[in-house]
Amino acid sequence: MKRKLGALGAALAIIASGQVNANVDGLFGGRVWLDENRNGIQEADENDSCPMRVFLDKLDEPRLWLAIKTDKEGNYLFPEVPLGDYRVRFERSEGYVFTTPNVGNNDNIDSDAAPGRGAAKPFRLTAQNPSTFNVDAGYVECPTRCERKRVRVYNDRLSFAYGAYFTTNVTANDFGAGTVSVKRGPLPAGVTLTADGTLSGTPIETGTFKIIYELTSSECSKSKGRVFLTVD
Repeated sequence: MKRKLGALGAALAIIASGQVNANVDGLFGGRVWLDENRNGIQEADENDSCPMRVFLDKLDEPRLWLAIKTDKEGNYLFPEVPLGDYRVRFERSEGYVFTTPNVGNNDNIDSDAAPGRGAAKPFRLTAQNPSTFNVDAGYVECPTRCERKRVRVYNDRLSFAYGAYFTTNVTANDFGAGTVSVKRGPLPAGVTLTADGTLSGTPIETGTFKIIYELTSSECSKSKGRVFLTVD
């Protein structure tokens, strides 16, 4: 993984300039990225990000210590941070959740943000280790929750003769294509309901059967339908 060099490049420039006081100042940075394949690892082709705020908490102070916004490549950098114990928190944008944290053994390419509050584990900046640039956060789009709505049922009361083959379709004409599944109620023996909504077979059981089915469209919309099937 070739890490984006925005924050790291800025940090190296500060170090090279001699502006860092090793006894007082530390440097802290990382990257926020869109984890497109949801595997918790920064891939070479995962370059998308959006501006996001990053919060730095100093653990011996009961308040937010510093906040900063990521650049266009998702990098962030806190320069001239006094040595001590800290924790970083990442803002969660609406419509997104954080990816799986701490995947694999390479801290340079994993995500450190906890799924809930977006907080990483506490860390310490010391005179011996005054900088770190690998506290990162990957985020993914929220899983789509299927919209549920009730629509007109094409055939809600059907009657067929015992021992005679029949075929029909139970889905609503105005709903569109989708996948049908039986949610409640046994079908009469000899009858099947396929994924395209075709109800067919040769019934060998008499009676009235109440069947609840669900149709899921390719856009993830869901509709429940009801059929009363009488066999005599």
